[in-house]
Amino acid sequence: MPPFHAPLFAIAVAFMFVWATAAAEVPSPSDQVRESMDDVVAVLKDSALSLEDKETRIRALVDERFDFQAMAQRTLGKEWKSTSAEEQQRFVELFREQLARTYLVAITTYTDERIDIVKEKVKDNRLAQVNTSIVSTDLSIPVDYRLYLRDDKWWVYDVVIEGASLVNNYRSSYQGVIKKQGMGTLLAQMEEKLN
Repeated sequence: MPPFHAPLFAIAVAFMFVWATAAAEVPSPSDQVRESMDDVVAVLKDSALSLEDKETRIRALVDERFDFQAMAQRTLGKEWKSTSAEEQQRFVELFREQLARTYLVAITTYTDERIDIVKEKVKDNRLAQVNTSIVSTDLSIPVDYRLYLRDDKWWVYDVVIEGASLVNNYRSSYQGVIKKQGMGTLLAQMEEKLN
């Protein structure tokens, strides 16, 4: 597991995984981040929903809008091209499930934290970073979302918490296994951990 605090990561990522329906004009990355936060908070605060219903709704919304393949590909880096199509597909599935289990912790750890949007930077009208801060009564955690534009939506491809990139953290821990023992071993380890 990467070194940053899992519940904080879970809250941060969960707030990002729900996107507003695309409008005629593409909203700014910050607008979509804000709408996403509001939608996820609404699910988390809905007392009429069981824990299982909350998990199901958040998973469905995440699956529709989060580009797990882009994130998985960036995580594997140069190793991506040397793996078979079947291994790539299996890695994306396992990686997605690993992240899903982490961010679903937000359902049980959310305690009315406030999310502030600090600033937005857009490059070439297709890449963006939205800097936010998770604020609780006694601390503030900087969380940056890296996004790219596709089909009139901004998609997250990395999350940076307190300067630690999720993609880079996983890449550093996975590459050693791949180089020493191969992709098959990494996939087996991921499956074992999930089981």
